[in-house]
Amino acid sequence: MSFGNLSEQGSEYIFGNLSLLIESEYVFRNLSLLIGFEYVFENLSLLTGSEYIFEKLSLLIGFEYVFRNLSLLTGSEYVFGNLSLLIGSEYVFGNLSLLTGSEHVFGNLSLLTGSEYVFGNLSLLIGSAYAFGNLSLLTRSEYVFRNLSL
Repeated sequence: MSFGNLSEQGSEYIFGNLSLLIESEYVFRNLSLLIGFEYVFENLSLLTGSEYIFEKLSLLIGFEYVFRNLSLLTGSEYVFGNLSLLIGSEYVFGNLSLLTGSEHVFGNLSLLTGSEYVFGNLSLLIGSAYAFGNLSLLTRSEYVFRNLSL
C-alpha cells in the first residue's frame, strides 16, 4: 500500500492528489477533495483489478452541480457513459448515456427544467433496433413532439 501524492495546504486542500496502490492495482487513481464550498471531488478514479468503478466523478457543492461527469463501468461495459446533473433550476440531466451490455438504453437524454424542455433528445435502443430514434418534447406550448421515430 502506497500513496502517490498526499498534500494538505491550509484550509484549501484536504487531498490534492491521492493515489492508493494495493499490490499492483489502484484503488484511487486521483482524488481531489477541496473544502471551502468549492468542490468535494474533482476527479475520482476507482479501480478494482483492471476495471473502473468510477472513471471520473465531479461533485460540486454550492448549488453549482452535483455530478458533472460520472462514468460507471461494470466489467467492460458502461452503466453511465456521461451523466450531468445540475441543480439551481438549470437542468437535471445534461447528457445521460446508459448502456446495458453492448446496447444503449438511452443514447442521449437531455432533461431540462425551468420550463425550457423536458426531453431534448432521447434515443432508446432495444436489441439492435430503435424504440425511439429521436424524441423531442418541449413545454411552454411550443411543441410536444418535434421529431419522433418509432
